[in-house]
Amino acid sequence: MKTLAALLLVVFLAQFWSYGETASLEKDEDCPLCLDVYQPVCGINGKGNKKTFPNECELDQYNCFEGDDYELESEDVCPGVVQPDLETGPSVILGK
Repeated sequence: MKTLAALLLVVFLAQFWSYGETASLEKDEDCPLCLDVYQPVCGINGKGNKKTFPNECELDQYNCFEGDDYELESEDVCPGVVQPDLETGPSVILGK
């Protein structure tokens, strides 16, 4: 009986924990939802920082969630900017 009660408690806590994560993601309902399409764009913010985004929607989504002001600079990777390579892990210099 104690095992069943412990199991039910674990299930309840897991449900409660996952609800908290979902609720935090829903706080910015006005932020765009983006498709997983790779059409890289280069964005630049008001401080002059450049960042390559997977697509223009992801640039807008980043601004929305992070409160930043990146604008589209070009429809390609940012030349000479070090970005992480998601497939291999190490950083690579894009645009060379």
